[in-house]
Amino acid sequence: MNLSKEIEECNRSFQCRRCGDCCGPSHMSEKEQEMIIQYLKEHGIEKRQFKSLLDKCPYFENNSCVIYPVRPLVCRLMGITDLMPCPKGNNPDRKIPLDTALRAIEENY
Repeated sequence: MNLSKEIEECNRSFQCRRCGDCCGPSHMSEKEQEMIIQYLKEHGIEKRQFKSLLDKCPYFENNSCVIYPVRPLVCRLMGITDLMPCPKGNNPDRKIPLDTALRAIEENY
């Protein structure tokens, strides 16, 4: 199974509580930034900026991620690997192994 499909599969089994506790400033690659900008244009969503490092993600709104389909890798890995556990202790049926998560981060950035 390729890495993207493995992450996607684990995300399907993860029941996010939509609390936003993990939605803060995050690093993203240039490719991810371009995908987000394109998604925003296609959906008529205004580009937003973080005001400070203490703010929630500006795309977390009404207990939902408005850029969910194109969210950065760090967001896709949140809660599905021991590297980045859910702050509320929520766990998926199956987690991404640490070495796989690290490989995904290395390949993406």
